[in-house]
Amino acid sequence: MRSSDLETAIDYIFTLGHSNISFEQLLNQLRVYEIEAVADVRSQPYSKYSPHFNRNALNAQLEDAGITYEFMGHQLGGRPDGQHFYDEQGHVRYDKWSEDERFLDGIAILESIAKRRRWAILCSEGDARACHRHLLLARVLASHGWPKTNIIHIEPDGTCISEDSLPEQPDLFGGTVSWRSPLSVLQRVQPSTSSNDLTEPEFGD
Repeated sequence: MRSSDLETAIDYIFTLGHSNISFEQLLNQLRVYEIEAVADVRSQPYSKYSPHFNRNALNAQLEDAGITYEFMGHQLGGRPDGQHFYDEQGHVRYDKWSEDERFLDGIAILESIAKRRRWAILCSEGDARACHRHLLLARVLASHGWPKTNIIHIEPDGTCISEDSLPEQPDLFGGTVSWRSPLSVLQRVQPSTSSNDLTEPEFGD
């Protein structure tokens, strides 16, 4: 699909990942889809390979472009603080994180504002299929009654797909608990937030 295929009168929640594109390419995507505000859901809002997407730099650039920036990684990030949100292999227990009060408060904010403005959820992974935007956030929004057809993932090439066209996460682990991050992320070193120049190894959440 393309932006022209979407209904203008419908409330959508958009998602996208910056991957390694330029800020100008990202801005063009936001403008094409008439995005008014961006919710940054990266737990670590820094990019080793694309420093123009570091938190403060991105905030300033979006502000100059007239787009509101809101950091929500502490509420909706894919790598929450707290050992109890991880299993022994370091996979994020989405089932536990999705029930946390911080997370649910963040979801409520998205749902409320999306009824008044066009918001986009931003992460670093370009492919929504491999990102917690699809594996966690969209799943929870859908469970709250948000139509999957109204959750739109913007692809790196500027096209888009709706959440209802993506498969649910398969049981990759066996046993009774399967709703977890596909990769182990607990051992990653988290950077200090005292400098704009700090970077992180690239990963989708």
